[in-house]
Amino acid sequence: MFERFTRQCRDAVTLALAEAGRRGDRKVGTGHLLYGTLHDPEAARALGAGAEDVRRIEDRLDRDALAAVGVDLQDFGPLAPAVGALHLPLTPGAKTALKRALGHAVQEKSRTIGTRHLLSALRECAGTEPAAVILDRLHGREGS
Repeated sequence: MFERFTRQCRDAVTLALAEAGRRGDRKVGTGHLLYGTLHDPEAARALGAGAEDVRRIEDRLDRDALAAVGVDLQDFGPLAPAVGALHLPLTPGAKTALKRALGHAVQEKSRTIGTRHLLSALRECAGTEPAAVILDRLHGREGS
């Protein structure tokens, strides 16, 4: 499937992998894919938000989750970037989003899968899927 990705879409997945590594995550999820996708100016315009907005919300969600179990990040200094494998596995939600992106491309009879297809697929995420939570925060449906 990746051979059908446009350069921008491949870049989005590469940026998602790097963001997962920066955050110390063991898998690439839908939130990381959203972050990578929004580096494409066309995708960012379509959503009305950018990659840094996603990063800010993910960082806030992490701080809130840690605070809920009594951990205050102020007690720690800056964290070093994660060191690990160059390839992280995808979460089930991320795999589903990539399959949906392919479905969107097939539906419009496109030979390639672009960031617009991936963004459409990520917008379909629901429930506690990270992309769904981030999109809710971006659109003011939940307090940030």
